[in-house]
Amino acid sequence: EALEARYAQARSHFCQERYSPAALLFGQIAENARTPVERARALYQQARSYELLGQWSLASKSFRLAYLSDARGEWAAPSLLSALRLDWRGGREADAAALYELLLGRREWRDSAFRAALSLASSDIVRGRRGRVRSWLGQAAPETPEDRIELAYWRGRLAELDYDNVEVIVG
Repeated sequence: EALEARYAQARSHFCQERYSPAALLFGQIAENARTPVERARALYQQARSYELLGQWSLASKSFRLAYLSDARGEWAAPSLLSALRLDWRGGREADAAALYELLLGRREWRDSAFRAALSLASSDIVRGRRGRVRSWLGQAAPETPEDRIELAYWRGRLAELDYDNVEVIVG
């Protein structure tokens, strides 16, 4: 009960946008957690707090620890996806690519792998880098009608980028 009360207190800090005390409390909860699931949950929430503080390196580290705490649990795929996104954003593309490969490795993580593929592809599209986009969009496996629409949107954006490059070369 004490652990759940501290978790509620940490969530309260988080919801009130007091991310520093939330991160601290979530870290303490993780240290005292009785199960891998409790530890992973607390580390994931700590990472979210760090991310909102703009401390991306600490957030990525906490997301990775959340994954490692319970690599087959419910927090594993969201933790990997979040760490991937932060690593990519921070310029650590090789680290992000390694996390993407982990996400592709488990069928039950298919939705997170889809989100990761779209994240990587969309990032390159908006930067005007086409080289890897087709591969990522080709690996994206949509499961819902909304996913198919989103995938079609990014394929259209890639087509626009290809068309723009043809115009530049010809024009």
